[in-house]
Amino acid sequence: MITTEQHENYVLNKTTGKVFVMEIVDYVHKNHEKWSDQSSLWDFSEASLADDVTSYDLLKARMHKITSVLKGRAGQKTAYVVSDDIAYDTAMMAISVGETIEKEFDQAVFRDLKEAEAWLQKE
Repeated sequence: MITTEQHENYVLNKTTGKVFVMEIVDYVHKNHEKWSDQSSLWDFSEASLADDVTSYDLLKARMHKITSVLKGRAGQKTAYVVSDDIAYDTAMMAISVGETIEKEFDQAVFRDLKEAEAWLQKE
C-alpha cells in the first residue's frame, strides 16, 4: 500500500506491506503532476518488495518509466528510506541506473527518516 502526506517542504510517500515495483511506477505516473515542484521522500522502512528487481535490465526499464515523467523536477530531491541491506542495495542500484537516464533532480538513500528529512531541507 502507498499513501501520501503533504509536508511543508516535501511530499512523503509511505509504503507498507508487500509492494510491487510496478505499483510504485503506476503511482508515480498517476500522481507526479501534483509533486513536480516539490522534493519527495519515499519511506520503504515498513515495506518489502513483492517482486525481484535485481536484474539490471528490468530495473533500468522500470527506472526509465519513472524518470521519464519526472523531468520537470529541476532542483528538487528524492530521498528513499529503507530498513535492510537488500533494500538499500536495490535503491542504490536504482539510483545508479537513474544516473544513466537524463534527470534533473538529486537522489539519496537513507536508513533513518530524520536523516532523509534533514537532507531534503538542506540547500
